[in-house]
Amino acid sequence: MSRIGKLSQKRKAMKLRTADLYYGAVLSRIAGFPVLTEIHQVGQDGFYEINGERRLLVKYSIASGPVWRFAFSPDDIARLAKGARYDTWITLVCATESICLLSLDQLGEVIDLGAVARQWVSVSIAPGHSLKVAGSLGLAQYTVRRNAFPADMLVAGRRTEDFRWPPLCQIRVYRSGQGLAYTTEDPFFDFADHLALDLGRRPKVVHVGMLTRSPEWTEWTPVNLKRVEEKISHDLAFDGYDVRIERITPETKGKNCLVPLCSREFLWKLTISVAR
Repeated sequence: MSRIGKLSQKRKAMKLRTADLYYGAVLSRIAGFPVLTEIHQVGQDGFYEINGERRLLVKYSIASGPVWRFAFSPDDIARLAKGARYDTWITLVCATESICLLSLDQLGEVIDLGAVARQWVSVSIAPGHSLKVAGSLGLAQYTVRRNAFPADMLVAGRRTEDFRWPPLCQIRVYRSGQGLAYTTEDPFFDFADHLALDLGRRPKVVHVGMLTRSPEWTEWTPVNLKRVEEKISHDLAFDGYDVRIERITPETKGKNCLVPLCSREFLWKLTISVAR
């Protein structure tokens, strides 16, 4: 084959498919949300694993609306069944208008998840209203908020109560002698992944600050401080690290002293080492 022919083939191989554009719209929203840690494609196009515990099937329609229709083949239903042990979700991309997020239970209200025949789902969008969903089994009893995706998927489920930091919090990491290294508002920020991966034989010292503007967290009381410290210890111990936690911000002493407000940073010194 001539050089020109090879270049022509290469250009064709590099062209984007229509599907790539719509999958990209979904993945871009997920990547922009602070909970994300990792995402992998699973099997065929449009099926992804998120944070090791969720599965997501992406469907798209390029129709002009206001109703978008999506087909679910027997293969699609089989893929959803294989991911049953995961927290499974479905996104229906309605051209450039909106993304409709459904849990597997919600999908099961409008199609037969045990069917061996082709099923369908439709999404209707009216200005100023939530999304209406219908399917092979009829009209859904629920509606879907336009802004449900991706927050409802990424914040829902097992991790919400067990692993999240205080709501509306900001975590600040300081390197010794270098000042502020970075800040994050990730409610599932992993201390082991971000602070201990480069740990050598000697203990590592890191200063960490936290503040929150949540109405549920108003003052840095001994109870609230202990809640944060227990989560830090659990986070690091789970991955095989020991940590000594020292409170740097002055604490309340005496009845007439003011308790530090949670809207102001509380600072800790962490000494992290490999568990023996």
